[in-house]
Amino acid sequence: MTVTNDEPETTIGGFTRDNINEIVTENATGLTWQDNAAVTGNNRSWQNAVEYCNALVHASFSDWRLPTIQELEGLRDTNLPSSPFIIAIFRNTYSGGQSYYWTSNEYITPDFASYVNFSNKNDSGGLYLKTMTSPFVRCVREGTVNP
Repeated sequence: MTVTNDEPETTIGGFTRDNINEIVTENATGLTWQDNAAVTGNNRSWQNAVEYCNALVHASFSDWRLPTIQELEGLRDTNLPSSPFIIAIFRNTYSGGQSYYWTSNEYITPDFASYVNFSNKNDSGGLYLKTMTSPFVRCVREGTVNP
């Protein structure tokens, strides 16, 4: 299913997309996800990703953060026929090549952090050097759409 901006709000499988503010809310948890064009246009190092989310003001909210690996993996949908393997309500996910997204999870050594892979059905993610700028960033916040 393709989600368009024809309606102000769309609900698919437990997620609601606010097409005007370009955010997606996970109805069961209340987590609100950034889903604007910046999600596919900003490859960053891990530290820059953390700083970006912490400074982000989007949809009138300023309490964004980098998601945990569990939160981001919860968006994977391996039942889709092709990549990106993310729940269909999300409109902005990089779909060419490596669709890797940073998480807030750091590895035992200070040089590595986890990422989630939306480009491969059989590979959910792994570790990257924090200085790598290949992964993209999708920020998340607690709460609901209506403050």
